[in-house]
Amino acid sequence: MKKTSAIILTGGKSIRMNYPKEMLSFKGEYLIENIVEKLYDCFEDIIIVTNNKKFHYQRSYSNFSNVKIVSDLYKNKGPIAGLHAGLYNSENEDNFLVACDMPFIKKDFLNYIKSIKYDKILVAKRSGYIEPFFAMYKLNLLDDLIKYIEDGNKSLNGFIKRFDYDLIDCDILNTNDNYRVFENLNYPKNWRKYIKEVYDEDI
Repeated sequence: MKKTSAIILTGGKSIRMNYPKEMLSFKGEYLIENIVEKLYDCFEDIIIVTNNKKFHYQRSYSNFSNVKIVSDLYKNKGPIAGLHAGLYNSENEDNFLVACDMPFIKKDFLNYIKSIKYDKILVAKRSGYIEPFFAMYKLNLLDDLIKYIEDGNKSLNGFIKRFDYDLIDCDILNTNDNYRVFENLNYPKNWRKYIKEVYDEDI
């Protein structure tokens, strides 16, 4: 199996949640710790991109040898800057991108994605829309990404559309609830639903 890095973006403004998503926790268990644990066995390196390094240095995974905690080099550019920071700090050709509010990770589906051959970008497309997260990006995109950002662009989907991207088989997505890997916890109601589902408790 090819060596792959996982890039976790945590630096969003969390306006809809009205609380930093990277700090979401329930009874002392942090969502981000759960996500890192799920990714740990599947990737050679985990790169956490954050604007709050101190918080992550206090988490259990900060001492893991294969975890890097980094920040955006381009400020206030959104997810495109997070992808850049991840690739900039990556040592592997293949890189998996996920956000800190996407907890429905399935290892078997991760391994399926890692097994697919692709040119530069591997994404899913659902209902006509590209899913920029839970996707694969080659390290050799870095120079194109730098030029794209320095030309004043911010759209991650816009960057993807510049390439002949490869697609994940949507038939696979529709089996065994694999489509849930793309779910985000955008609002407090989504967080409450997640707690109910995982812990069988109301908040």
